[in-house]
Amino acid sequence: MDILYVVDNNVDTIGGEQESTKIILNEMKKQHHIGLVQPGKPPKKCRQIESFTLTGTPKLKQLVKKPWRFLGYINRMRKIIRGKRPELIHSHAQASFFIVALLKFLRLIPQSNVVVHTERGLYSKYGKPVKLLFYLFLKKADVLVTTTKHNRDMWKEGLEKFKYSRRLDFRVIENTAGELYEDQTAGHSGEKELHVGFAGRYAGWKNWPLAVDISQGLEERFPGKVKVSMAVGCHEQPCFEAVEAIFKDMNELLGSRFDGKINTPFEDMRRFYSDINYFVLTSDPDTESFGRTLVEAMASRTIVFTTNAGGSEEVVGKDDNVGRTAEDFVEKIARFYTDNAAAEQEKQRSVERAKQTYSTENNISKHIRLYEDKLMEKDVSKALAASDKRVVE
Repeated sequence: MDILYVVDNNVDTIGGEQESTKIILNEMKKQHHIGLVQPGKPPKKCRQIESFTLTGTPKLKQLVKKPWRFLGYINRMRKIIRGKRPELIHSHAQASFFIVALLKFLRLIPQSNVVVHTERGLYSKYGKPVKLLFYLFLKKADVLVTTTKHNRDMWKEGLEKFKYSRRLDFRVIENTAGELYEDQTAGHSGEKELHVGFAGRYAGWKNWPLAVDISQGLEERFPGKVKVSMAVGCHEQPCFEAVEAIFKDMNELLGSRFDGKINTPFEDMRRFYSDINYFVLTSDPDTESFGRTLVEAMASRTIVFTTNAGGSEEVVGKDDNVGRTAEDFVEKIARFYTDNAAAEQEKQRSVERAKQTYSTENNISKHIRLYEDKLMEKDVSKALAASDKRVVE
């Protein structure tokens, strides 16, 4: 096996990490023999991939609370790695990376395995205990991939504070919305409407109350003209209850001019972005390593805004489109709503930025280059070791 991917969440569950991983899987299978270790059932739309089902639960965190089952998961992963002997292991989430690094530390898997970890969490979000774990386990990694330069720089600086001396290859590989969003035949409806959208999974730090405040501010500024759409990802019952409460407030505010949906299928999200004119990411400060929803909206010719959430500011690429309060966003949206020329120019900027920096081609070509570099280094090391052995003999 060439490459084994390991993940914490089943790729068929809803989330930006899962969609990004599926894009990589579907492209890499065209030129490599690849495998996938994940919790839950085999992926539905990732054929020609050797998939390993280790547990019935779709999320690895559900096993962490059951130590014996979690240890069984680790042991089964060990057997797969030793049996398939992949040249390179690429983890896309923290727990899976910690498992691979631990197995390597304990010499339960070959030391020759190249280990690549894509870190989708913002360095500043982690507490010191988790940072110490990363410090320990990154000693067994060859490459740390981040999705923004902002996050890469924080990881570099943070590891230096720990006096981290091991040579670690840092790479930036930007997320992509995928080919679904690169089909420019999908038109943008409602060009002159004041239609604002909010999308993402439900979590406290996603700050959904700010979305309600922005909607209320716009309705006060432009009474009767505001439409709002929300697409929220939920996985647990308390989350559903919280989202229903938000939807109730929005219905009282806008009535039929509000549309809220829970767990919208990925394929339907292109229509969501095409229907809106403005998209706002409302996350708390310094909580986002990337902000994939921004790229999906940009590729759909939608004007995007973000809070000072970290990596999302780099994705948007324009300081004027970064806000901190509901009043900030009301003013920014109002400016484009009342200036058609400026709005058209900004929509075009969004599309071009998505094409140039966040395309599928850019994402995949950087992964290919990474794999080629590391596998070539491994081949050279093998050749040198064999040469040294012959000299000794």
